[in-house]
Amino acid sequence: MQNIENWVALSTDENSIVTVIFDLLKQVAKMGKAIADLIGLAK
Repeated sequence: MQNIENWVALSTDENSIVTVIFDLLKQVAKMGKAIADLIGLAK
């Protein structure tokens, strides 16, 4: 929930929006890699 509040607070600044989006993409990439590793271990 706090992440949403932080995003709303940053959304007044375009540069901050870009930063937040890149951070989210990095987190998604990390999660995707972790999930791929788990699937690889499960096989």
